[in-house]
Amino acid sequence: MKPIVLIVATFAAYAAGALAQGTPAPIEDTAFGLGKGSVFDTVTPKPFSFEGEGAGKIIPPPPGMPVMIPHPIDAYLPLTLDRNACIGCHDRPGDVGKKLAKGTARPAPASHYVLKDGKRALSGAQYNCTACHAPQAGVDALVKNASSPTK
Repeated sequence: MKPIVLIVATFAAYAAGALAQGTPAPIEDTAFGLGKGSVFDTVTPKPFSFEGEGAGKIIPPPPGMPVMIPHPIDAYLPLTLDRNACIGCHDRPGDVGKKLAKGTARPAPASHYVLKDGKRALSGAQYNCTACHAPQAGVDALVKNASSPTK
């Protein structure tokens, strides 16, 4: 009989504690992330420019990080599976790993390709370039980044 009383008393104490805390207040969808809007909005970034020293240069990223986009992309946005102007210049699997002439667009890396019918084809999962690659911009960072480019 004592174990049952103990179990009931424990359950009652737990229930009383849960009721005392009350229901947590809901979190507004505008309170998530660094963006100051609804998570349900489809946002197209504002056009910007990057002039001055370093503009248009390929900046080597730290290991494991994607390269920055060294040119404006506002004319290419939004990127969709059916509309991606990036692949016009960068979908060149035959040039992966080769030395490029100055001013030539860098091909997408080998990690972006899959074998399809015996040929390398851009993976469908890689169509949204701006999910990883960001354009260079002369703006302040939203979050401090202590990483540095490779030498």
